[in-house]
Amino acid sequence: MKKPFVLTPSEEDLMNIFWLENRPLTSVELTELSKEHGWNQEYILNMLRSIKKKGMVEVCGTVQYNKQYARSFCYCVSRAAYAAKLAASVGIDRSMLAETIDALVKNVCQTEDTAGCVEEVLQELKK
Repeated sequence: MKKPFVLTPSEEDLMNIFWLENRPLTSVELTELSKEHGWNQEYILNMLRSIKKKGMVEVCGTVQYNKQYARSFCYCVSRAAYAAKLAASVGIDRSMLAETIDALVKNVCQTEDTAGCVEEVLQELKK
């Protein structure tokens, strides 16, 4: 079995900021948005390097701060795509898809009517 794809807890927290903000962010902005974590700018830059290497974010521009420029980062993996990638990396394959969808629907929709919830989702996808 291949090595599971995972982000560290701090990297997941950083990605959550990207997903919630849903816009390009610089390390300066990330430092401001992550004050409750107590991360300094150097730590954020290290995490950005790591999640960029893992394909989670990419550089998508620059922003001028006084006389210097800061790179803007955009996420390139959505929260849903990350969850799917994580599931696949721990061995979820086509043979387990029905069972996985059933468990996910029961967890997220909090209903035993898996088929009804899946039908609603399929209707949304057809739009």
